[in-house]
Amino acid sequence: MLSRVMVDKKIAEIYRLVSMPLNNFNYFFYPRLYRITDLINDECDFGQVDEVSGYIVKPRCRPCRIKSVSLFDCYLIDDAEYLTIVLGS
Repeated sequence: MLSRVMVDKKIAEIYRLVSMPLNNFNYFFYPRLYRITDLINDECDFGQVDEVSGYIVKPRCRPCRIKSVSLFDCYLIDDAEYLTIVLGS
C-alpha cells in the first residue's frame, strides 16, 4: 500500500508523527469512537456537571472496531487531529 505513495507524502506523514504531542500520540493509533445517537438521547446528561465528582459527564467511548459500528447509528471518530463522521456500517 505504501509502495504506491509518493515519497513526499511519506515524509509528511513521518514528520506529522514525530511532531505530534505525546498526549495525542495514543489517540492517533487508537482513535476514540463515540455514538452520536447516544448524545441525542434525552435520558443522558452529557455535558452536565456531576454533582458527586464535580467533573463534566462525557459520553462513553467505544472500541474503534468495525464490530462496534451498527448499521442504523451515527458515529464520531476522534483521532486527535481529525473528526470523522461515520453513518452506519
